[in-house]
Amino acid sequence: MINAASEARVDRLIMISTMGADAPDSGRETCSITFAPNRPLIATFAQADLATPIVCSGSLTDDSGTRHINAAAELKSDRSVPRNDVAAVLLQVLDAANTKDKQFELLEGDIPLQQAVAAR
Repeated sequence: MINAASEARVDRLIMISTMGADAPDSGRETCSITFAPNRPLIATFAQADLATPIVCSGSLTDDSGTRHINAAAELKSDRSVPRNDVAAVLLQVLDAANTKDKQFELLEGDIPLQQAVAAR
């Protein structure tokens, strides 16, 4: 996928993952089994020659989005995030130069979405 994107001159490829996928051994046993295959993919993606932001969300809900989130390199919480807010963050990340090659975690929160993405 990364090679195909480079050949097609795609300048930004966003990876969507889940919190803890890059460190499956740090969580519960179920997470370790489920996320272990993601670790090499995240590492490969992070080393690509493209702008490759990696957005790792908490548990997804079908609740209405609030357009208020918390985003940081690492968040210590078991909270969730509405799918609508994750989609809105992805739209922001597509155009946000400051997210190039950044990995960050995303949860519901109290910071306006645009402000939270701009701070990454």
